[in-house]
Amino acid sequence: MILGDLIRPYLNTPWGQRALYGAMGLFGLLLLLTVVDTLSWVVDIFKSDEIVATAPTASTGDPMGRIREIPRAHIFGEFNKPGLAGVPQTTLDLKLQGLFVGPTQEQSRVLIAGSDGKGKLYAVGDKLPNGVLVKEILVDGVMLEVEGELEKLMLPTKKLNFGRPPNPLNFQSKP
Repeated sequence: MILGDLIRPYLNTPWGQRALYGAMGLFGLLLLLTVVDTLSWVVDIFKSDEIVATAPTASTGDPMGRIREIPRAHIFGEFNKPGLAGVPQTTLDLKLQGLFVGPTQEQSRVLIAGSDGKGKLYAVGDKLPNGVLVKEILVDGVMLEVEGELEKLMLPTKKLNFGRPPNPLNFQSKP
């Protein structure tokens, strides 16, 4: 209340009231500009050709149809990308010998050996000698396109064998 007591006498003067009206007018103008800018941004989104519909809408001029397209546009990227889950293992005579995963797919490389056992380095978009396309390189395997279908080639894993468990210790107390 101390601040209010200090300002109130100045607002009762004609100049104080003019300053108050000017501040309120400036605040209103800034608020109006913010609303107009936000609305123009929203209108630009609906006019943009960058939104790609995955399913056709009933009417191309239907604004509600455009609104329904927004979740399918993946504005912030795709969530829960499946990776290699659900993709069948390849039956081709190929062996994944190594993965070099970079920050981007363009910088990643994969070392794949054919039936001769000799490995060769491939990047995304390269074709193997049998016409198979390297589609995507992941940390645990590579996605291949074989005759239009996706297949995965995983790094070979060995089952760990720790042998038989040790015999239990028998602690007997001596009398």
